[in-house]
Amino acid sequence: GDRLFQDMIQYWSLFRDNSTGLWCDWVGFGSAPGCGEENQRYSSASVAVGLVSDCVLVELGLLPRVEAEARTLQTLIEVRTWPREAFHGFLVHFTDRNRSATSEYSTIDTALLVAGALFAGNFFGGEILNASRDLLRLTDWSQALANATDPTIFTMVDPLSGKMHGILKPFNEYYIVAYLAMLQHPSPDSKASRYFNLFFGTSQKPEGAGGYPIHKEYHGYDLLTDHNGWVSSFIPQFCWFLTQSFQLDTYYSATLFPAWLRADMKFWETALTNSSEVWGHPVKGKVWGCGAGTTPDGYRADKIEDNPTLTFSSAIMAGFLGAAGDLQGTILSQLQHMYDSRICAYHRELPWTSVWVLWRCSVKHSGWRAQGATCIDFSTEVLGYATRYLRQGFFAEFAVGPDDAEADIVV
Repeated sequence: GDRLFQDMIQYWSLFRDNSTGLWCDWVGFGSAPGCGEENQRYSSASVAVGLVSDCVLVELGLLPRVEAEARTLQTLIEVRTWPREAFHGFLVHFTDRNRSATSEYSTIDTALLVAGALFAGNFFGGEILNASRDLLRLTDWSQALANATDPTIFTMVDPLSGKMHGILKPFNEYYIVAYLAMLQHPSPDSKASRYFNLFFGTSQKPEGAGGYPIHKEYHGYDLLTDHNGWVSSFIPQFCWFLTQSFQLDTYYSATLFPAWLRADMKFWETALTNSSEVWGHPVKGKVWGCGAGTTPDGYRADKIEDNPTLTFSSAIMAGFLGAAGDLQGTILSQLQHMYDSRICAYHRELPWTSVWVLWRCSVKHSGWRAQGATCIDFSTEVLGYATRYLRQGFFAEFAVGPDDAEADIVV
């Protein structure tokens, strides 16, 4: 058996509150409470990856299909009471068992949740598919786009006025927001279709406008970004796991995604020396991955050439496995080495066992330990590592795509 994967899945199971079917933002290591009465900060992004992970576990024979269907329906029914602003139908990022709305109404986190639901819908079909498509229709996605030729994507909604605010421009994970808008308005002359085709594209490198998306090379690898540095490596991973378009557009899946993997590895090859160590172990050539999560300086989305504490992430290493090609063996042996040597492997108690979980460590502060992991950031470790066992094309087959689009909006 694959102990590394078994341990990872045991820890992952703690992110779900089985009494509500919702998934928490954070679970600590050691014996901190799992998601439930004492830890009930639910995240819409966590729900998204939780739903996808159940499909993966069914496919791998690790969760009975009937049980997974019941779990998924429980989640989708519970999500109907999630706080949602009344103007365009975007969800609050975080809530709890009382459905408090104390955080921002977020376009990306709504998009993640709905993309995760549609993944489950496509996987299970039937009642779950209907429920997930109902969710897609509850949001007016193109409100997140300023207009067809302006690169602006709005990140938040004011729940009192409906005014969109918070400005980002491509390229980043808001690809998923724009994609759902295009699916909802598939006519080629709609604002959303024109926007997506111009700034993201469906079959080749995006043409762009107004200077976006930005192409920025790293050691000969041509990457996309939204500013004068690079963006975090979790970004192409989310797009790869959650959208059919990113998979079917060979510019993204066969050129950009593998280049990003190699660029990230190159950054670490350059940044580490033979004396670099973590927890007393040498790590040069063994660890890499610029992702999001806690660091010795607090929560950060680390990036190539913007990772001041040199915090690496096993979730990024695993999250690239689907694009690794001839590097797959290398990455798997790096992860196995970390697990076997207990390098950046955190101990977690469960009621019935205890496990070791790979996560984040800092080369600059080599004794530092994370207190726990954020669900959305840890998710690429689970989904990515699973590609080792999943059939080729699994994510492309079930991720949200044109079949899920029905233009009517019920906000």
